[in-house]
Amino acid sequence: MSKTLEINNPEVLNEVTELFERYEKAIADKNIEVLDATFWNSLYTVRYAMHEIGYGFDQIHEQRVARRKGSTIADKVTRQQITTIGQDIALTILEFSLIGRQEIARQSQMWVRFPDVGWKVVHAHVSASSTEKYW
Repeated sequence: MSKTLEINNPEVLNEVTELFERYEKAIADKNIEVLDATFWNSLYTVRYAMHEIGYGFDQIHEQRVARRKGSTIADKVTRQQITTIGQDIALTILEFSLIGRQEIARQSQMWVRFPDVGWKVVHAHVSASSTEKYW
């Protein structure tokens, strides 16, 4: 017997949206406490970024501490989408232009609501590519 999962329950969507926006502000402010609180404190957490690869919470934390404040490269958000699946899974995407560059960056995150610690990012990926069309 299959169970139907509700997509974008308004309450769940609102919860994740607030946490996502809090995280994005923390990036700009280099608020390590909020950045760390957003990610699952586990060896299984993975974050791929343009110049960083973090396997496990500790490595991700070290990279955040080493990054200088104000190194945010986002200029303008061109797309944001949050999709919740059931009560405990969410996917976020963000597309943004890079300051002074002809590139578009893309960020995706997988969020899971854990019974003991609440919503956490378990996987994140950030990459950039030229705005030139290849097809």
